Amino acid sequence: FCDLSNGAVDVDVTAAATWTSNATDIVPHPVAGLVQGMSEGTATIRATVINPDSTSTTKTHPITVTTGELIAVRVEYDDSEIPAGRTKPFIAYCDYTDRTDVLCTLDVKWSSSRTDVATIDSLGVATTHISGGQPLLRRCDGLHVAVPRRPVDL
Repeated sequence: FCDLSNGAVDVDVTAAATWTSNATDIVPHPVAGLVQGMSEGTATIRATVINPDSTSTTKTHPITVTTGELIAVRVEYDDSEIPAGRTKPFIAYCDYTDRTDVLCTLDVKWSSSRTDVATIDSLGVATTHISGGQPLLRRCDGLHVAVPRRPVDL
């Protein structure tokens, strides 16, 4: 949010500002004031607004991008039973030491250790099967995720 004031009125100029970064390998040029870190390091974000009198006003802000280490993968799902041949979506969240909580459903590798009971695709959607008198999938038993190194998000 970028705020300018003429002494009497504050005006949100976030959308009107031209946003730049001095280190685009760390933080690419922001879009509408939103930044995304791409690698560890420090960058300076600059917002420039053209004033009604054709002068410009520029504000800068330093940004430090850090990465945390993965400490947990949480899998969320509807705990109800599902009949054989039906599907159930699973959602993965990755928790990091820098206190970020990232939706990582598409970034993890899903697999099932009991493919006779259920298979799961790359989108985290499980399909149940009838086998050995186990026509229902309950909870997350036997489903596994593997997490690659995450992108850096601010």
